[in-house]
Amino acid sequence: MGAELRLTIERLPKFAHGFNVRKYLPQSLWGKIRESILQINCHRCSICGSHEGLECHEKWDFDYEQHIQILVNIEPLCYLCHGVKHLGFTANVKRKNLDQYIDHFMRVNNCDRSTYKSHAREILGLSAFESVEEILRFARHQQEMQKQQWKLKYAEHLPYHTEVVETLKKKGIYA
Repeated sequence: MGAELRLTIERLPKFAHGFNVRKYLPQSLWGKIRESILQINCHRCSICGSHEGLECHEKWDFDYEQHIQILVNIEPLCYLCHGVKHLGFTANVKRKNLDQYIDHFMRVNNCDRSTYKSHAREILGLSAFESVEEILRFARHQQEMQKQQWKLKYAEHLPYHTEVVETLKKKGIYA
């Protein structure tokens, strides 16, 4: 379903919550990265084209065997698109305003509420599991992954690569 949608919900593994490159960088360096990303993209949201309230969305890949979380891309998103991307978090923090994010999802994707609900269930729910055993196996795997010592990687094409890698190495968290 997600292939035909321009704006989709993403779900990070629980162990990745709060563990990101930005957290370990000086604010000044992250500010330079952010400004570079915004300039490259003409200060527009990469999904809906808005110029308002732009934020940087981190796109991740995971090496589960080596326990490496890889920042593969950073894209500018307006606060509404970014809120949809992290809808689980948004729902917990901004409960009263959740409808504006759902409306934005439907507007950008030119779809109805049933399409939104189906997509949200697919990404945030447990509908993909066939049995209770699969759910329990998934939960155990998530718990096991949370116990691991994860490292970070920063894709070479991203701005200020050398500075970011040096900073993460000094902190002992670069893979």
